[in-house]
Amino acid sequence: MMCATLGCLMVHCLDLNNLDPGRAGRGQGPRKALCPMKVTVNDNCQGCGICEATAPGVFAVSDDGVAQVLLEDIPAELEAAVKEAMEECPTEAIEVV
Repeated sequence: MMCATLGCLMVHCLDLNNLDPGRAGRGQGPRKALCPMKVTVNDNCQGCGICEATAPGVFAVSDDGVAQVLLEDIPAELEAAVKEAMEECPTEAIEVV
């Protein structure tokens, strides 16, 4: 199983073994593969700190004045905050990789 990135949207692939319609009727339908979101901060960052305020467990502005990603893999429960940080970033410096 693989995950693909399309622009800024992370597309989670499905485990094709779980697409059996007979299994879906028993509450065991398609399940998402474990493909954690990964992000990076590009050179556009000006260190405004919006990302750090929006997702403090994921981003921090370093001593050199630019944001850094603190986690290699973004846990599912933090994905919404990361997406919000991406949308709020004035320089569009946060990218899904």
